[in-house]
Amino acid sequence: MRQSRQLRETNERKKTKLKTKENITLNEAGTHAIMSTSKGNPVFTAPIKEFRSGDMDGHEWLTMEVVGWGDYISYDDGETWQEME
Repeated sequence: MRQSRQLRETNERKKTKLKTKENITLNEAGTHAIMSTSKGNPVFTAPIKEFRSGDMDGHEWLTMEVVGWGDYISYDDGETWQEME
């Protein structure tokens, strides 16, 4: 049976689980996240649904929701990202 494109992309995303924060960059406009392999090869470009920011006890944070990938957090004004648990 043939898999739908969406199912194939979902399965590929699961295989390409991003473990390190170096694997995510934003496009120049800040509208899409570029998800890359550990070697820096682009895997997917996904739209960013929203950004949120805050401060807790003097520690600033920024989060983004990437459509189809989940939520990510940055503690350095978006320079690096890590997956939120």
